[in-house]
Amino acid sequence: MLVISCVVQLRTYSAANSCFITGEVTSENMNYGQGKVVLSPKGAGNSLQEIEEQQKKQDNEISTY
Repeated sequence: MLVISCVVQLRTYSAANSCFITGEVTSENMNYGQGKVVLSPKGAGNSLQEIEEQQKKQDNEISTY
């Protein structure tokens, strides 16, 4: 008896050096977190702005106590 089995896996295409935030692929993209996260300059700027905003919110909450 001959048994043939196949497994087909479908994955969405993701460029190797695409930004985690914007999806952009540029020569200026950089690796962060020991190569686990790739960010473009725009994605890094957006992330930094978000972190700073969250930090200000936390600082304001702490100062109100």
